[in-house]
Amino acid sequence: MDVGENPSAAGPVLAEVVAVTHVVGGAALAFGIFTRLAALVQIPNVLGALLFVHLHTGLFNESQTLELDVLVLVMLALFAVGGAGRWSVDWHFERHTALGPSRTSV
Repeated sequence: MDVGENPSAAGPVLAEVVAVTHVVGGAALAFGIFTRLAALVQIPNVLGALLFVHLHTGLFNESQTLELDVLVLVMLALFAVGGAGRWSVDWHFERHTALGPSRTSV
């Protein structure tokens, strides 16, 4: 299905792209693999949900979806700037690669 020929096909294609980026980016964040990149990929998705889905409900409603989206957006920004923590795969590879192979004296 070509989006250029059928403009109404953009909705399902965009939904698939958002779903795949959420799953792949979320798994990468959970395991600490490519943490900064995964957070940067998630930010447009959460920002789009915040602006187009949850903004009209306003603050302090029963479901509190706007507050949760803002919290997730701030956390993603922190991951994008700060990177991975000690327990992540990224930290393990960065430390071992930067230090080089271990040398033992005999």
